[in-house]
Parts: sequence; C-alpha cells; structure tokens
Amino acid sequence: MIIKAEFPVDDSIDGGKIFFSVNLSSETSVKFQVRSGRSQDELEKTAFVGPDGSVAGSGRFSHL
Repeated sequence: MIIKAEFPVDDSIDGGKIFFSVNLSSETSVKFQVRSGRSQDELEKTAFVGPDGSVAGSGRFSHL
C-alpha cells in the first residue's frame, strides 16, 4: 500500500528531523521518502528522495 501525505510546515524548520507515531503489526515495515519546495509549483516539480538523497533510496522502520 502506498500512502502519500502532505505536511505543510513554516519556514523555521530546525534540526532536520521528522517525527511520527504509528502502530505496526508484526513483520510490518514502513518505507518513506520526502520532498520539499518553497511553493506548490516547486514541490510538484521535485522528486521524492530517500535519506541518502537518491530517488531509489528510502528510509525504513520495521517492527519484527
């Protein structure tokens, strides 16, 4: 399942960290990619990337 969510933030992001809470079933994982832009137009032209900065990369959280 792929879920895309938009989280508008103000201009004063500090520390570069993303926090979230989720309940996972056993043997489930969450992969994520992010993108950002200063405007909706810029955002739509920007590719999603993983923590390594590549389009192929993704972060992963697992509950085993």
